[in-house]
Amino acid sequence: MNFLNKDKIRPFTKEEAENFVYEQIYELPTYILKPEFIPTAKHVHCIDDRHVEDDTFLAFPGAKAGELVTHLTALNEEQKCLGRSIGYLPQMVTTAFEQYLGMPNFHTDDHAGPEDLPCRGRGHCFNPLIHPEDYNLNHEMVIFLENYFQDLGKRIKKNNDPERPGFNPDEVIRIPIYSGEHQARAIFFVDDLTLGLRHNDGESQAYVYSRAWHQRSLRLTASQIFFRVLLILAPEVDLLSYQEKIVPEIASLRLGSTVKYLKAGNLPKFSVKRDARKEIIVVPLG
Repeated sequence: MNFLNKDKIRPFTKEEAENFVYEQIYELPTYILKPEFIPTAKHVHCIDDRHVEDDTFLAFPGAKAGELVTHLTALNEEQKCLGRSIGYLPQMVTTAFEQYLGMPNFHTDDHAGPEDLPCRGRGHCFNPLIHPEDYNLNHEMVIFLENYFQDLGKRIKKNNDPERPGFNPDEVIRIPIYSGEHQARAIFFVDDLTLGLRHNDGESQAYVYSRAWHQRSLRLTASQIFFRVLLILAPEVDLLSYQEKIVPEIASLRLGSTVKYLKAGNLPKFSVKRDARKEIIVVPLG
């Protein structure tokens, strides 16, 4: 199946990209700039160009489930560096992640079947399971993730059931079902903590990546995983190296692999940020 309708896509020119951004940019709510704010599933959606705007406002690759897989992949890399396996690592990391952030969210696609994994698609959560070699995952981690996502889907379904005793509508975890083919005309990297960007204007679509917020969230979560798990199981791991080197490198590798499989590598890339005068600018990326 072709998930990218290449025949209908004409990449944005710089002028078109600027017009798209200036029409679709918006200020993020000020409360998220407080030091204690931590993005969770109710704040985050995927970078997918098919995303339909809702009350989430940050775009991470694979949403919060993608962030979890990034950490598991980074810890897979740490095990290689240590030259040993860290027992019970994925189980303890997913438990720590959910204790800190709650259950992670993800999306699925309208081409998914009833027997497919809940995260069925061609993105950050499903692709690593079918192309693990391109995402630095070993066979054991793939099996763990397949079981984890099956269980996560069941727990989210139970959590979202309005007939469940104790049901709270504010705790519903939305799992969007994206439809149609990818029609992105650009990839936008939002490199400012105060800005959000909508994915479409009714005519054109774009991949949107809240890069500044994703990097901040990865650092916060890396610190939690270190103190909740690694100090117990692998105290020789260096926090600074894990937090500032390995995790960002894995996040970049995973994004590059997904872009490749989506055949989006030739799309123009732009950074969206503020200049020294606090004006919003759109800068082409090489």
